[in-house]
Amino acid sequence: MLCYKGDVNDFERNVLCEEILDLNSLNKIEIIVKKRILSRYTSDDFELDKLFIGTTVFEHCRLKTHIYGGFKTLNDADDCCLASSHIPFITGGLSYKYNGLLTFDGGFSEYPYLNNTYADIHLTPSIWKGNKSVIDKLDDPNISINDFTTIFSNTRFDILDLIASGYDDAKLNKYILDKKFHQ
Repeated sequence: MLCYKGDVNDFERNVLCEEILDLNSLNKIEIIVKKRILSRYTSDDFELDKLFIGTTVFEHCRLKTHIYGGFKTLNDADDCCLASSHIPFITGGLSYKYNGLLTFDGGFSEYPYLNNTYADIHLTPSIWKGNKSVIDKLDDPNISINDFTTIFSNTRFDILDLIASGYDDAKLNKYILDKKFHQ
């Protein structure tokens, strides 16, 4: 979504649908979202050259970070996105293969980021350091990030509203992102 060339709101309306909001299976959600993306967009609708996806691969009997880039097709980028979010038995079966390697969520790696000279941006509820955040909008003061990131609580919050709120927060705090990107 972040490398989509068009209006993010249009992408959200075209891809996220009522059908996925009632599902309790991450695997089914992934399948539906992929099908909707591939039926509505082409590779030309995205800046695939700016897309880098962190994964954890099982190679030579150990877990290792692997960052993929240089995607030529939207289907390949989408397959890599699915691989990068694969959590055994949660988002599907035990294993997921991408580029011939057993591939898992990038969070399984000790340091799943590119080693570049610029500062990494970590997307967390506290990214705005005291400024407006999605969590501030939730009514329950005892709520934690885990309360609305689990698929099993998908009926407790309006997922589309949370996505829109996160996008609005990023626009509101654009100056923070600009500072990080232009260091």
